Formats: sequence, structure tokens, C-alpha cells
Amino acid sequence: MSALGLVSVPVVIAVAGAEAWGRVAVAQAMGLLFATFVSFGWPVVGAAEIAASDSERREALVRAAFASRVLLAVPAAFVIGGLTFTGLTGAVDPWVEVIAAMAPVIGGLGLSWVFVGESSPSRYNLFDVLPRVVGTVVGLILIGLTGHLLAFVLSQFAGQAASVVLSHAACVRRYATPERRKLRQSLGLGFATAGPGAASALVSSAYQNAPLVIIGLVASPGEVAIYALADRFLKLGALGVVPVTQTAQSWVPAASGAEQLRARIRVTVMATAVVSLIVVGLMALLVPFGGTLLSAGDVTISTSLAAAVGTALGALLLGAVVGRACLVPMKMARAIAWAPLAALVVGVPAQYGLGSVLGALGVGLGLALSEVVAAAVVCTVLAVGLSKLTSDSVERKSPK
Repeated sequence: MSALGLVSVPVVIAVAGAEAWGRVAVAQAMGLLFATFVSFGWPVVGAAEIAASDSERREALVRAAFASRVLLAVPAAFVIGGLTFTGLTGAVDPWVEVIAAMAPVIGGLGLSWVFVGESSPSRYNLFDVLPRVVGTVVGLILIGLTGHLLAFVLSQFAGQAASVVLSHAACVRRYATPERRKLRQSLGLGFATAGPGAASALVSSAYQNAPLVIIGLVASPGEVAIYALADRFLKLGALGVVPVTQTAQSWVPAASGAEQLRARIRVTVMATAVVSLIVVGLMALLVPFGGTLLSAGDVTISTSLAAAVGTALGALLLGAVVGRACLVPMKMARAIAWAPLAALVVGVPAQYGLGSVLGALGVGLGLALSEVVAAAVVCTVLAVGLSKLTSDSVERKSPK
């Protein structure tokens, strides 16, 4: 999906112009922040909860996730719609930004984390990825035919909505049980289960989406284009390493007993560290070439910026695996929230300060610092947790 988003950049710029593309990118960054609020931490803790639960509890979790997130989606939609429609980012057509920002907000209601916990890539691709891909492809066709950016963002919105509907339909059908929880029970379970992950995800989204806003405040339009394109490669790389996190989320929590869990965590962390180093090298080598190729030479991404973005991605991968796959089954999910909080406190001021001096490179270095701090925190918590791991702390139900 991120690869398709990267390919769409030159198409949108050719039809609507670089300024309009930049404004849509800012709106989407704002929408992603609100989408994190709506998703309420379920992508962080949900997969491990599903992997460690039987069918009856899985049904309860799906209903709890739906009830708690719909309650949050309504006010979020009003706020993001108001901010973008009033022209906060200076859009010529405010409806373009409203729809662009609302698409990821709707996507926050999806159930992709259920398919991850089930170790079911076929359902993940069919009910979550495919509808969104179709929405973007149709949008590219429509913007080419009509020349209107609104047609493109409307199609993306439709793809997000379709993925939410299809994923919920698939899960409700498979986990339907005669007993129905009351709304209050579902809300209680939803907020209690995902609450720790919600704080972590919201703060993470704040410092990860801040660079696009900061670069627009402190740098020239040329620097904004450079960082925006580097950010697209970062998101593409984040998609590429998703299978690593997903595999760990389904494999580590399924361990039987403290000793096996400890062994799986150690193997997982070591393997992820190696993959993270490889990611840094690949990003430093490939992103400058890819940026020149994609922009037809109009935008040049330096090796230094590419390495900074690669470092951010490598640290993000390590932190995500340690937090979501290792700390959650150890019943230490609440500790996850400290990592992004530390990254926010350290990273955002660094992004602003370094960006004011070094432009796109400075913002990239600030983001890399954010992710390294976040990874260091969760790894420290994991080391302490492993020393105290007992059989009582990992007692779980086995899936039927």
C-alpha cells in the first residue's frame, strides 16, 4: 500500500501540482494522528491478545474493539473535519483536505490486527489490504481522467471504508456466539484491554507525524519536498518490515510456559536487531537513487538524510517487535507507553531545532533520535522483565 502511495506521488504532482500534493500530505499526516486516537491502541496490543485467546474471548475482543472505537470516532471526525475545512493548512479546496484527512480516520476502525493475531495473511490481504489498494488505483485513474484531486481522495476514502466493513464482516461471522455482551461490558473490556497501547500509539503518532508539519514551518519549499519524498520511502520501508513484526506477534505469545517464552524472546530480539542493521544500510543505499528516479531528477535526497531515515526505520522495527511481541505476552503492556513519551519529549524539540539549522536533514536526524530513544526504553524494560519472568506472569488460555 505504501509502495502504491509512493508511485502516486508523481501522478498527483503532474495533475494537481506540487503545492497541492504537499497540502494533501500534511492533511494525511493530521488524519493519521486522529486515526491513532480512534484505533485506541488495538493495533499495538490486539494481535497478541487474539493470538493468546480462545474463540469465545476473540469474539468478545472484536466487539469490544468496535464499541470503544466507534465512541471515539464520532468526536474525532468532527474535530479533524473542522480543522481541515477551515483551511488550517491553506488548501485551495478545503473539501480535498477534509476527505484526505478523514480517510485514515475511518481506517482506524479496521481489524487488521485480528488477522495478524490469527496468523492469517490471506485474510489480512483480502479484507484489509486489497480494498485500500483498489481505492488508490481507482483514484489514480479518476484523477487522470478528470484532473480533479477531489476524485482521487474520495476514492481513497471509499477504499478505507470498504476495508473496515469487510474486515468486521469477516470477523463477526467467524466468531459469532449465542451470548451477547451488553454495551457497557464491551466498552469496559475495550478500554481496559487496549488502554495501555492507546497511550503508546497516540504519542508515537505525534512524534512520527510531527516532521511533516515541522519541516513546513522551519524550512524552504524545496526542503519540504525533499523531506516529504524521504518520508514516503520511510513509510514504504515500514510496510516492508511489517511481516517481521507480525510474525513475532503471533509466534512469541504462543509460547507455552515461561522458559519457552524467554527463549523465543531472545531469538526474536537478536534476529530483529540483525534485520534492523540491514534495513539501515539498504535505506542509505537505495533511497537517494529512488528519489532521483521517482522525481525525474527534480528532488535530490542526500545519503545523509537517507541514512537518518533508515536509522529511524531500523529503530522503529526493533522497538515495535520488543514492545508488541515481547512485552505484551509478559503482561508488561503498560510499560510500552513510556517509550514514545520519551521519544516525544526528546525527539520533537530536536526535530524543530535541527530542522531550523539543517532543513530536511535536521528533521530526519531528529526523527532518528526519537526512534532510537523509544527502542532503547523498551529494550531496557524487556531486560528487566526477563530477569523477573515467572510462570505465573505468562499464564494464558490456549486457542481452541
